[in-house]
Amino acid sequence: MADKLFSIEDLARSIPGLPAQGPARLTALRAAAGSGPAPAALGVRPKRLHHTLPPAAVRLAEIATLSSASLDNPSRNITAPNTPGPDIAPPPVTKTPVHALPPLTEKEAAAIPTEARYFDRDWYVRTYPDVAQSGIDPVRHFRECGEAEGRNPNPHFNARLYLAANPDAAHGALSPFGHFIMYGISERRRLRPDM
Repeated sequence: MADKLFSIEDLARSIPGLPAQGPARLTALRAAAGSGPAPAALGVRPKRLHHTLPPAAVRLAEIATLSSASLDNPSRNITAPNTPGPDIAPPPVTKTPVHALPPLTEKEAAAIPTEARYFDRDWYVRTYPDVAQSGIDPVRHFRECGEAEGRNPNPHFNARLYLAANPDAAHGALSPFGHFIMYGISERRRLRPDM
């Protein structure tokens, strides 16, 4: 089974004495899957890493661009990083805007359903039946692995769309939903780019 995709049912059938439900079942399924390809429902999807360049790397990329330009034009005098030469002005300091999109008006913010602020237990188990099948409390599943897997807490909040509308929210310690609860509501952040 290690070289092909398989379902939870296939994996469960291959484990003798597997509990019918609960955390012990999930633990046994995860252990049986090992490091091979596992069903996404086991909560073992690889974490998506958000790669952003630190300011120093961005500066080095700018210098590399300037250096390649100087190779095309030998009359330009390029000096070492952070030491502007006679014909190179230091790059202007620019601040990244806090919000990529303007905040919602009060009327638009009032139109966001109140339910977007809460975890919807019934919707979560209907949308992600593997959670119900595992027997784990839906809130616990969401907090421990569902958020990291990109699952949404309710039908009104989509983490991917929230980050698309609010890219700065991806750089903090909070999850997208946590950011929305702690800051997004009071700052009238958009739930998606097309709002």
